[in-house]
Amino acid sequence: LPNLPNLPNLPNLPNLPIFTPQQIARLSSNIAEVKPHLSKAEIYEMRKKHVPEACILFYDPSPLQIVRAKGQYMYDEQGNEYLDCINNVCHVGHCHPDVVKAGQRQMAILNTNSRYLSELNATYAQRLAGTFPAPLDTVIFMNSGSEATELALELCRVWNDALDFICVDSGYHGHTRSAITVSNYKYGHPRGIGQPQHIQQMDLPDTYRGEYREQDKAGQQYGDQANQLVENIHKRGARVAGFIGESALSCGGQIILPLDTYRQSSRQCGAPGDCVLLTKFKLGSADAELACGSSRHKESYRI
Repeated sequence: LPNLPNLPNLPNLPNLPIFTPQQIARLSSNIAEVKPHLSKAEIYEMRKKHVPEACILFYDPSPLQIVRAKGQYMYDEQGNEYLDCINNVCHVGHCHPDVVKAGQRQMAILNTNSRYLSELNATYAQRLAGTFPAPLDTVIFMNSGSEATELALELCRVWNDALDFICVDSGYHGHTRSAITVSNYKYGHPRGIGQPQHIQQMDLPDTYRGEYREQDKAGQQYGDQANQLVENIHKRGARVAGFIGESALSCGGQIILPLDTYRQSSRQCGAPGDCVLLTKFKLGSADAELACGSSRHKESYRI
């Protein structure tokens, strides 16, 4: 990973390099062959009995049984190697030696909540805040991306005393109830809840298949669309609680947004007190952030 800019010198916070061949070899030598206690058929039947169908199983009815992983590879119960092009959990590869070592070390020392004074908690918050544009300087640690989205939405509702949000077509922000209401990928599903009345949805800013395809103009054009949605909310005598979008739309097809799309959209939502939320899911960077998005969309937002 690259060095983060403008960070204080903090102890015991090493950067994480990509896997080297030596690290992979060392990690492989320390891993015994994993042999499941049950047959694949027994595991499959047990899962069908105790895990609901709503929990998707890839490649059903002939699913992969993954027993271990390292770097960019995953291995099934027979030792077959698969190049992992789908996983969104391991941001620096599977079982990175530095990550494994740090996790083991900390679990052996302390694992508790954040209500106690902790040097690690404070220095990590400082390090993260050092990457934010002014005036953002505060961090709330959450347990998951969905939980972070849930809190972000609630902060917007309380701050603005409003319920109406603007979201983006094909967007996904988590699997809790509130997160689903702003995630077209979920509420727009054939078995979804449908678009809630208090949600306005702008088009997917896709310069390949979308309505606006000129890179130098599309950002402004999609921003103008957001302006129309703001006006729709105001005509009802309501106000905008917030605008929410992904820094790059993953479920929408790994869409890299036209330059300034969110900057233009946020300006349309820029009445005093309005909030802009950008989240990151499945992009190998973070789960969800009350932050300012990717480097293509540098902007300072009131949150």
